[in-house]
Formats: sequence, C-alpha cells, structure tokens
Amino acid sequence: MRGQGHYKWPDKRSYVGSWVNNMMSGEGRYEWPNGRTYEGSFKADLRHGFGIFNWPEVRKYEGQWERGKMHGKGIETDKNGKRMEGVWAEGKHIQN
Repeated sequence: MRGQGHYKWPDKRSYVGSWVNNMMSGEGRYEWPNGRTYEGSFKADLRHGFGIFNWPEVRKYEGQWERGKMHGKGIETDKNGKRMEGVWAEGKHIQN
C-alpha cells in the first residue's frame, strides 16, 4: 500500500493515514478497540515525530516520539488536569 488509506485489523484496531511500502509512514490516526488513540507522525509502522496519545479517561501525552516510545519534549496530562511538562527518553520521564 502507498499513499492515503484505511486498514482495519480483525481485532478491531484501525489506522487511517499515509502509507509507504505497506507501512504506516507520515501522518495518521491509529485507534484501539478500548478507546486509546494516537494521532500524529509514523515512520515504518512506529510512532515517530510529533503526536498525541490519549488513554480513555486516564491521561494524554502530547509531544515527541521516537521508534514507538515517548522520546523528547512533551506534556503529559492526567485525568484531573495535572500537567507534567518535560523530557522523556525511551518512554520514561527523565526531567522537568
């Protein structure tokens, strides 16, 4: 697949966005059946670049991603609206 497209897996996950060589690459939206969503950049099927990940009624991360993990500057907001701004590395918050 190449260009814009929509794919739905048998387990009800779905992706709408850019494809390159049958991989999610570029801008898109990925949804899980439990309500989680990611909207942003992909590279070779992984979250990579800027994006927003929402966990239903729990928290949100808005910021940089690398190879599928939170990596770089970002803001995490919990269900009560408390914000943690800082730097993440390999999915872990390392500094404010």
